[in-house]
Amino acid sequence: MKQRGRVRSSVSLVGILFTMVMFVLVASGQDTDEAVKVRAAVAPFYPPAAMALLEEGRFEIPVKIAPNGDVGEADFKNVSKMFAPALKLIVPKWKFSAARPGQKTDRTVTLVFVFVIKSQGTNRLDLLPIFRPPYEVEIRDTPAYVETSSRRRSGRR
Repeated sequence: MKQRGRVRSSVSLVGILFTMVMFVLVASGQDTDEAVKVRAAVAPFYPPAAMALLEEGRFEIPVKIAPNGDVGEADFKNVSKMFAPALKLIVPKWKFSAARPGQKTDRTVTLVFVFVIKSQGTNRLDLLPIFRPPYEVEIRDTPAYVETSSRRRSGRR
């Protein structure tokens, strides 16, 4: 008898937890049937001016998704002027799942772009962009090697 009571309490506890999770998802507007999926994501280049000044950054860009899955509008107000031109070129190239009939058409997601400078000599594989689902991309690059005139004359590299 005690065994059945434990099983019933466990089942009840799981049911309560499931209900709480669903309530949180619905209350936050993240209905599980209406997830906006990325169909195509494009990583930006590291802006040369930002690299020259060794600038790094993390930028969150809220975007409205059109019913067909294209980026409708994007808010760049919190993006540094060093990075804004590169991101303004790339964000419209992202594509998302189209809205299904009866699905909300005022869908908004926040794209996150992280720019990181790595040291010279970093392996090229470690410089590839990293996509972190659902909407984050880390862009990595190294500063350009600058040869000075004294090194050029002496033949050293």
